[in-house]
Order: sequence, then structure tokens, then C-alpha cells
Amino acid sequence: MATSTAHYNLAKPADSDSADNTVLNSNFDKIDTAIYNATSKYLPGFTIAATATWTQLTSANVSSLDPDYLQFDPTLSFPWFTDVTYTCGADDIIEPMFPIGTEGIGLYSRISANKIRVYADSNKNGTAYTVPRCKKG
Repeated sequence: MATSTAHYNLAKPADSDSADNTVLNSNFDKIDTAIYNATSKYLPGFTIAATATWTQLTSANVSSLDPDYLQFDPTLSFPWFTDVTYTCGADDIIEPMFPIGTEGIGLYSRISANKIRVYADSNKNGTAYTVPRCKKG
């Protein structure tokens, strides 16, 4: 009976199984992805969904909603934000690489190991943005 490896779930056919290229190719794809993610300077990107909730910062609420924001943008040039969850290593430095011509997307900041806050100049509700990749440090 076939089993799987503990960490990458690679298929381990039983001695009595015949060779199956589909199984081998699946294993190679998993190994390739694991090596790429471990060594690459770029990681897969993420999408800000069209249904994302954008919250507006104002002079009245900025100190309670995002107290550190004013040190980066004291004039509130990018007063709308949404939080995006992504998959990355806890020690990775994330630099979203927005497509050229993405109008109105400004600053971003890391909130936790797997969450980033993206700021915009206006309410982007209804517009999806895909970050094709992230640069890791």
C-alpha cells in the first residue's frame, strides 16, 4: 500500500506498485516548489479582492485605528486601507510588487507574520488588485 512522506506529502509507492509517471511528476512538482520557495527572492503574490473592506482614516479616528500611520503620511494622502492575508515565512521581508500603472495604491505595512495593510488614495471597494509576486528579504 502506498504511503506519503511526512513533510511534503510525497507519494511513496509500495514495492508491489508499478511505476506511475503521474505520481512521479506530482512528486517532482512538490519538490520543485519547495526548493523554489526556500531559495527564491520572489514569492507568489496575493490578491486584494473586489469585496475587500476599505476603511477610511480621518484626523478624528487615525490615532485609534492606526496610531503609527501619521509618522509615514502626516497629510493623510492615502487615507483608505484594507488588510490582506498572505502566505509567507515569519522572517520574510515583504515588498508587494504592484503592477505598473496601479493608480492610487500607496504605502503598505506589515501587521503580523501573515498580514499586510495596504493603503490607497480613495475607496477601492469593487476593484480587485493582484500583486503578482512579493520580494522577500
